[in-house]
Amino acid sequence: MPTLEQLPQVVAANAPDLVLLEQKGETCVVSVATLLAPAQPRLTLASGVLLGRVSTGPGGVEPIGVGSGLAIRDGQLVLQANASVAPTVTGARAGNVALTSLLSALARLGLIVDGSTT
Repeated sequence: MPTLEQLPQVVAANAPDLVLLEQKGETCVVSVATLLAPAQPRLTLASGVLLGRVSTGPGGVEPIGVGSGLAIRDGQLVLQANASVAPTVTGARAGNVALTSLLSALARLGLIVDGSTT
C-alpha cells in the first residue's frame, strides 16, 4: 500500500472530488464541496462595488457606497476630476509668512481658492 507522499498529486480539486480524512479515529471520505461549505463562498460583484461591513455586530459583507467625488476605476478608488469645488479661504494673513506660504501651496495644488488678504 502506498504512503500519502507516494500518491499522485492533483493541481485542482472540483466540488464532487473526494478527500480522505480521519474523524474520531475512523478513516472517512468527504467531498470537496462538503469540506469547503463552511468557508467563504465565491463572491460575484457588479463592477464598481466595494464590500465591507458598515453594520454593527456579526454578519456578512455588505455593499459600501464610495460617496460623491469618488469612483472605482480599474480596480482602484480614485478622486474624480472636478468632483468638488475647492473651498475658499478668507481672512487676513496679518503678515504671517508661514500662513502665506501654506495658502499659496494649497492653492497651487488646487485644494483651495486663496481669497485671503495681506
